[in-house]
Parts: sequence; structure tokens; C-alpha cells
Amino acid sequence: MIPFLRQVADHYLSTGENLSGKCFIFPNRRSMVFFRKYLADAVREDPAAIPMIAPKMLTMNEFFFKVSGAEPAGRVALLLELYECYRKLNRNAEPLDDFIFWGDVILADFDDVDKYLADPGKLYANVADFRQLQDTFTYLTDTQRAAIEHFISHFRDGNSLKVNPDSDNPKVKEKFLGIWNIMARLYADFNKSLEDKNLAYEGMAYRRFATRLSDESAADILQAALPDTEKYVFAGLNALNECEKTVLRRMRNAGLAEFCWDWSSAMIKDPLNKASMFMSQNVRDFPQAFEPDGGDCGAGPRIEIVSVPSSVGQAKHLPDILRNVADSAAGGDISEVGRLDCEGTDTAIVIPDETLLAPILNSIDPAIASINVTMGYPVRASDLYMLVAYPEKEWDNLPTDGLPMLALLRERLVGLRTKENSEALYLLCKTISQIEKVIEQYPQVTFSAEAVMQILRMLTKDMTIPYVGEPLNGLQVMGVLETRALDFDNIIITGFNDELYPGRSHSNSFIPYILRRGFGLPTPERQNAIFAYNFYRMLSYAQHVWLITNSTADDQHSGEVSRYLYQLQWQYGYEIEHLHIVDTITKGVSKKSAQEKSKEVL
Repeated sequence: MIPFLRQVADHYLSTGENLSGKCFIFPNRRSMVFFRKYLADAVREDPAAIPMIAPKMLTMNEFFFKVSGAEPAGRVALLLELYECYRKLNRNAEPLDDFIFWGDVILADFDDVDKYLADPGKLYANVADFRQLQDTFTYLTDTQRAAIEHFISHFRDGNSLKVNPDSDNPKVKEKFLGIWNIMARLYADFNKSLEDKNLAYEGMAYRRFATRLSDESAADILQAALPDTEKYVFAGLNALNECEKTVLRRMRNAGLAEFCWDWSSAMIKDPLNKASMFMSQNVRDFPQAFEPDGGDCGAGPRIEIVSVPSSVGQAKHLPDILRNVADSAAGGDISEVGRLDCEGTDTAIVIPDETLLAPILNSIDPAIASINVTMGYPVRASDLYMLVAYPEKEWDNLPTDGLPMLALLRERLVGLRTKENSEALYLLCKTISQIEKVIEQYPQVTFSAEAVMQILRMLTKDMTIPYVGEPLNGLQVMGVLETRALDFDNIIITGFNDELYPGRSHSNSFIPYILRRGFGLPTPERQNAIFAYNFYRMLSYAQHVWLITNSTADDQHSGEVSRYLYQLQWQYGYEIEHLHIVDTITKGVSKKSAQEKSKEVL
């Protein structure tokens, strides 16, 4: 199969248009890198092609920030700016230590409110005065009114509130209600404060661009931000938020945009498959620039499900699969596995569970010299992270103030310095310096040692150490979301258990589910649809797929294979080969005969 992004490159080269005047926009940087390679390959293989200036390329996030003109604010700066606004509105404001977790949740909610163009005034309507809202907010839709009525029922008993939001010592519901009632003002004050500093969080930048289109033309806005661009090509996208839809509609109507959707497989076109939830509407609203040819060729990919009775055992079985790839596609030469060119092998290992990354890398045959890892090694898996997570277990007499605590932590981290942990040390010390710089901008805030440690843990929890490698060379090892818009002949998915793939969708939010639905904000169904599309799109171009599952059920694992397996079998009729591995960890280890334990031994 010809990869989707290669088809996009071929199409635009065949038009004979000046590509230097175009800007291609992708879901992430990895797809952008692959497109650049495919475009170079297409030019090199065309005997009539002449040298050209490469087109501009941006991710969707970069595009919106570029046009909005705002500077992206760091996570710590956003949190502290939010806390300052919150303290001014809430006379019972808790210390920063207690606010950090909820502040992070509120920031995520504000991001959703902006990206989906929800009206914060209506959404965060004062619950205590909802009776008045019923008389004046007549422009609420029936769905929004029903959602708010349901939400209010948790706090009302007839016509009176069950809780007192003005209490000095509120209970849980009272505290929640008190915060909820100031949320609309907090949103407005927070946005004004950031705007005065020309800063923005992601959703704020998105909303700024989308709302400008109500008064200004798309051509004028884009000309000011990207003056040398004549046309924009959106390629490989899937789920669009309301800001993105608004912008793309105006650009479509102005003749400024073209759209390339990876929408060719029968599985992702199936209305009974959640994979079609967004794309079916996308191709109607934004017609294809060309019809991609791909997916479901012949009988589809050969699929094998491999059951292994442990998590690490999955990694230990990988060498057998990679040798299989070498035998079938690389002529038996395992060093050729993963070579990315037009005639070579194209192989990816997809890892939903990042804890398996280290065992997988240690299990790959050394003969496969070229490996590109896009996930990064989690900092929290390093020995140094224990000092960040639990410093009280390591040292006595810790400072109670924030800045001395950070200074001590840096001193102690630099003193555990070794060659093995140098990258983790660099990232941790860099993060400490960033926190110190932000703290200096808020002298009016009291930063306890516990507060700064919470911030440090929050920033480093998902931080990864990048692996050095060539992204277009060798065996690809990546996370699920990094597969977007990319295609491979051979795909190996580890951790193919339901709790990992697609996983349990949940989110921390101040906005209850019923209100999220009523106001069009993202819900778990959206996340499930995104995972389904990525999975079935990835399979539509593959030739051979291995799905490795942990068959052991314990406190941490269900042992249940992903729901996608049953869908492939019963809905799409795939004949899937099943392989059960008894034991991979002790394979090759001699087993002694059992010896009865004597009474003395016992």
C-alpha cells in the first residue's frame, strides 16, 4: 500500500502548482517529518521534476498560535496567575498547597470551554440564583436547560438550596458550590490578566482566532500572520473542536484551504464503528482535495493475536516476531527490519503502556542497529525521581519555605550525579530553575515547601527523556497517538488489553458529565472515537499485524483482550490466528525435578 502522506505528496506534485506558496498543516510533528521525507522521495523519483523550495509546514497547534499572535504561557505561570485571580474572588481561598490540584483541573476545563466555543456565562451560571436564570436566560437551548436543571437538582430541595455557599467552614458540596458560583468571573478575570501580558493558554489562542473571524476576513488575518502563503492544506486530521471547525469553514469559503482526509477504509467508513464519528461529518463539511487510494486491499492484513502470561513476557516474545518480519519481508536479514524507503521494510512497535518501553528496548535484537524511539524514557522511572516524589524519606530537617527547598533539592540532586542519570538530572534541574523564575514574579504569594514540591511533581510526572535517533531510519517504537497519519507494513502492538487499548476514558473536571454533554464539551465518547479511528486507520494500510496481550488477571491487569479483537472477528469477519505462549521469561532455563520438602526443611 502507498502510505497516505506519500499520496498527498504525489497529488500536489502532480498539480504542477508552486508548492512554496502553500502551507501544509498536520496533527503532530511526526507526521510533518514523514511528509517532508515523502515529498523529497517523490521529487527525486520524478525525472521531470526540478529543484524547488519546500512548502511551509506547521502542526495545528503551531498554526493557531501563529495566527493569534499570543505567546504560549508555561504551565506554572498559568497556575499561579489563576491562583492570584482566585484569591481576589474567594475570601475563603485555601493556601496554594491545597489549590494546585484543583487549579490544574480548572485550567483544563477553561481550555475545553474555549476550544468548543461554550459560553462561560451560561455554563457557569450562578446556581444559587438559578430561579432568576430561568426568567432571563430564555436563549438557552432545550438541551442546555435540561443539563442545568439536572445539575441543580443535586443542590436544591424544592425551591431552596441544600447547602450554604457563604459558610466559613463549608462541607464538600458547599465548597464545590462556592467555587462554581465564582467560576464565570474567574474565567473572565483570568483571561483579562493573560491578555494584558500577551500570554495565552492553548484554548484561549484558539478562541481568539475563531472569534476574530466574526469581524475580520480570513484572508486579512492570515495575510498578516503568514504573508507568503497563498493556500493552506490540512492533512491527516480527525476530531476537530469547534474553534477548528469555525476557522476551517471560513477558510474554505474564502478559497484559502484544501483538505486531505484519510478516509478510504471500509472499516472506518462503517457507521456502526465509532471510528466514523468525526470523519463522516468532516468529509461532508470539507470536501476532499483528492480521493486517497488505500485500505482494505484484498483480504486485509494478516492478524495474529499473541497471549503471553505476563507484562514483561510480552517484550521477551518480540525477538521471535521481528525474526518473522525479517523472514517474510526482509529476505531473512534482521538488520534490514524497519528500513524506511520505497523498497525496504516498514515496521513499527506501538506501545500503549509506557512502562514496557525499557523491557522492549532491551529485548530487541542488537543486529537491528537502527531504532527510532519517539516516546521518550519517563523521568519518573529514574532513581533521581524518588528524591522529587518523596524527599521527606531521604533527608531530615527539610526547609518549610519554597525557595530554600528548591535550592536544597538542586544541591542534593547534583550530588547523586552519575553518567547513567545525567539526562534526568538535567531535566529536573532545568525544571527547578523554571519554577524559581516564575516564583520571583509573584512576591505576594506564599510558597511553602509542600507547594513547590507539588508543582515540581506536577511538571515532571509526564516528563520524558528523549532518545537520540534519526526519525526516518530504522525500526519505529512509538506511542498510540504518534501513529496519527502514519502507515506501516508491519505493526506490532503490545499491551493489547482492554484497560490499556483503548483504555478507560476518564477525566478530572469541575464540569459534570451532564453539563459537558449539554454544552457540547468533550466527553469520554469522544476519546473512544479517536482511539477507534487511529486503530482502524492504522490497520487499513498494514500487511501483517501482531497484537500482543497479557493473559494474566491480577490486581493490576484484567487479562481481558481489547474489545477491538472481537470487533475484528465478529463485525468484520477477520480470521485471526491465535498463539498462546506458556512462558517466555524462563524459556531455555532447565527445570529441576520437584523435591519433596522434609519436615526439617519446612
